Amino acid sequence: MEKALEAPLTMSQMLSFFEKMMEKNAVQTKEMIQTIVSEIRKPPVDPVREVTKKREKESKEKNEKEYWEKNLWKLLNCKHEREDGTCVVGWATQSDGKERGYCPNCNNGIGPELAMTYPERAEEMTALYQEMRRRPRGRKENVRYVA
Repeated sequence: MEKALEAPLTMSQMLSFFEKMMEKNAVQTKEMIQTIVSEIRKPPVDPVREVTKKREKESKEKNEKEYWEKNLWKLLNCKHEREDGTCVVGWATQSDGKERGYCPNCNNGIGPELAMTYPERAEEMTALYQEMRRRPRGRKENVRYVA
C-alpha cells in the first residue's frame, strides 16, 4: 500500500536515473566491442586444415628422423679411405683453429661437431674424428722418398 502512495519522480530524478543508465550502457557497449574485436582478430580454425597441418608436422618429423638415421648409417659404414688405404677425407683448418674434413664417399662432414650432432653416440663420434685425423693423407704414389 505504501508504494501506491509514493510521489512520482521529479524531472531531476528522472534525468539522474537516465544518466546512470546511459553510463552503464556505455561501459557494457565498450566491453562488448572489445570482446568482439578480440574475437575477430583470432584466426579462423578450420578443422580440415588443422588435421592437415598435424599430418604434415608428423611427416616432417618422421622424414627428418629417417634422414639423420640414414646419414649416421652412411657415416658409420663408410671406410673413409681410398683403394690404397689412405684417408679420402679432405681436411682444412678452419678460422676457429679446428680441423674439419669432408668425406666424398659418404657425403658427410667430419669434425668435432659430430658429437653434438649425434649426442647419443658422442663418444663413438669423438673416437671416429680422432681416428680420421690420425690416418695417412694423400695418395701413396704421390709421396716422394728421398734416398
